[in-house]
Amino acid sequence: MGYYMHVEESSFEIKKENVGAALAAIKAIPDKKGGFPEFSWVNRTFRAATSLQEAMSEWRWPIALDKDGNVTEIEFSGEKFGDDELLFLAIAPHVTSLSYIMMRGEDDHGWQWLFRDGKLYECEALRTFGPPKEVTR
Repeated sequence: MGYYMHVEESSFEIKKENVGAALAAIKAIPDKKGGFPEFSWVNRTFRAATSLQEAMSEWRWPIALDKDGNVTEIEFSGEKFGDDELLFLAIAPHVTSLSYIMMRGEDDHGWQWLFRDGKLYECEALRTFGPPKEVTR
């Protein structure tokens, strides 16, 4: 079982000078309670990754770099919600402020992970509509 989700929109950046620190932060994610690395939907070899792209892919979040080595895109290659917030908490200090990932779940629930000033925030996505207005030409 699990909760299906997908990316609706994102604006995500890690500057080239922070890529190495982001990789080190992922490798330093502590094991869960009990000392056994039992992360949901994560390939257990992420600690052996030699690049940020490889480590992020192990967590099901492939990234793209521009010609200068800056991370400029992020995708979700999985299907279900797992320990994604552990990953994002680890890299948050290295993500460019105001980067975001907008998500939509199987029940149409929406949320956004927002990176601001080295911290991770989660914002609920509210779908509200005002009163109807007649369309005329």
